[in-house]
Amino acid sequence: MKKQILLALAVATGLGPTGCGQSEEPKQKTVEPSGAAQTGQTMGEKAVEAAKEATRAADERVREAADAAKEKGQELAQATVDKANELIQQVKDYIAENKPDLAEGAMEQLRKLRDSLPEDLKSEIAKLEEMLGAKGGG
Repeated sequence: MKKQILLALAVATGLGPTGCGQSEEPKQKTVEPSGAAQTGQTMGEKAVEAAKEATRAADERVREAADAAKEKGQELAQATVDKANELIQQVKDYIAENKPDLAEGAMEQLRKLRDSLPEDLKSEIAKLEEMLGAKGGG
């Protein structure tokens, strides 16, 4: 009976290390890191693509904002020109009506706008100043 127990122990001991799968374990460990690296590359590629898309979207929003600002600036410039033309006409009317005080009041407003006006309107303002006898007051 002792021989049978010893034989059973020997067989069990001999099968134990091969039955545990130790020879397969290193293969699994080497497979997992390479799989993780592949997943990392895929995630990295996705991150790069997402960053590119975000950059494209941001560029588009910046262009839209710049276009809107440019348009608003043009509207404001046109409004300034329109106001200047209105004031120029008032000054001419006040001069024709012999109302120099009112003409001078409108000229003061024109002088404030002068730097933001095109050259042709600046020339017109200078002529009106000469007509009023005012020498460049602004």
